[in-house]
Amino acid sequence: MQLLEKALVTLSNIHLKHYKSVLLLAILVTGLVGLGLFSVHMETDIKKEMPQDLPIFKLQDKISDKFGESDLVVLIVELDDETDIRSAPEDIRDPRVLKFLKNLEKLLMEESSVERVTSAASFMNDVPQGLEGSKLLIRNMPHVKGYFNRDFSTTLVYVSSTIGSEEQKIVRLIERIEKSVDSAEKPAGIKVTVTGEPPIRNLILGLLWEDAIKTISIAGLAIFLLLIIIQNSFKKAVLVFIPLTTGIIWTLGIMGWANIPLSVATVGIGAILLGLGVEYGVFLVSRYYEEKKRHDSQKALRNAVTGIGMAISGSGTTTMVGFGALAFASMPMLQKLGLTLALGILFCLSAALFVNPSLIVFFEKRSGEWK
Repeated sequence: MQLLEKALVTLSNIHLKHYKSVLLLAILVTGLVGLGLFSVHMETDIKKEMPQDLPIFKLQDKISDKFGESDLVVLIVELDDETDIRSAPEDIRDPRVLKFLKNLEKLLMEESSVERVTSAASFMNDVPQGLEGSKLLIRNMPHVKGYFNRDFSTTLVYVSSTIGSEEQKIVRLIERIEKSVDSAEKPAGIKVTVTGEPPIRNLILGLLWEDAIKTISIAGLAIFLLLIIIQNSFKKAVLVFIPLTTGIIWTLGIMGWANIPLSVATVGIGAILLGLGVEYGVFLVSRYYEEKKRHDSQKALRNAVTGIGMAISGSGTTTMVGFGALAFASMPMLQKLGLTLALGILFCLSAALFVNPSLIVFFEKRSGEWK
């Protein structure tokens, strides 16, 4: 404890003598670490969030190695009940639909990431001229009936690919499939829906990014407004909020540099850290202004850094240990959650101790309140 107290006293003296250098260093570090924000990515493959060392997952890997593993996209081609076009197909076995399926298969197979495309049209060398001819041909091909529903209003197209879990490849594949659908001369009165595991992951990806931005924005705005109300001062709210956001930037930046992805478990990391990390700045700023009522500005800052620094260091350390215990969980998603939260608390605490005091000196001297 004495060692920590001496370190905090030294730290307070550094803030008093070199506050401009400290702030400049903090800006440079934040800029460098913040570049990692551009590398932050989402993990939408739930399989990777499972413990891969369990026997059932090892067996699944062996099966995949032996028989291959592909990502299946399913195209649902169906009659559009809402169309008012008289010439629109009334049966999904219509030759115009089968011709569309043929063209669609050809376009999809031109994509490098597509391995195989199968539909009812895959088993036909030539498309019959009329609807009755299509019905007869399909009736004589029992293995093709599985591509249609009972009332022949819907048929399926299966697209197999090996894109893995990279978000950019998933987005690119879905975009190319949708482009191919638009280019295949789709008959009027027919609608196509894209589904399957990759599109679902693409949807999850969009939802995760949307939730990440939304939650951190709402939490940040709400916390800043509460700080203004609680502190009864816009300046004090800023003194707390700037180091807090600095800690968040450091956390997300390091996640980008260290290739730690955001997932279903960690997508709310920003909002969580805003709520957990704000107390360090609140305690430090509040203690400084309490001490300033009894002492000059320099002594008030020293007392605040050493006194509150001891308390928040202990609080932050125990919190990090608690979250760090999740690293021993069997689920990788819990391990990543514990790691990111522990890192986040470390950086929020560090920002409060290494940025906040210099920021106080800077603001106080600019406003002429440094005495």
